[in-house]
Amino acid sequence: LKDASILPIAGLYNYSPFPDVETGESKGTFTMLTRKSNELLTDIHNSGDNKHRMPLMFQKEQILEWLHPNLSDAAMQGMMEYEYPADKLEAWPVKKIRGIKDDDESVITPIELPPQQSALFG
Repeated sequence: LKDASILPIAGLYNYSPFPDVETGESKGTFTMLTRKSNELLTDIHNSGDNKHRMPLMFQKEQILEWLHPNLSDAAMQGMMEYEYPADKLEAWPVKKIRGIKDDDESVITPIELPPQQSALFG
């Protein structure tokens, strides 16, 4: 994000009404919502099973609305159609991470790309 330090990503959660028979724990499930990608991320996230998708992201003023316990299905559907503006996002190439890797700032450190790929990051 160009103008914020927190990236609000929409998600859903649910806790089972039935506790785990061995632990008594109430198990939760969580998911991150995605949507059709905006123009910036369409050029970057363009392969694989989920190509042309991006997280459903909100601007600061939308967060409390999304979290409101009485949010109607219609209002939720409307919010799920929101497209985060491409001009409010920044992008730069980083190294690929697959499997267990370092969990530190090195995974988001910009890297140099071959000239044919660098056009994506203008």
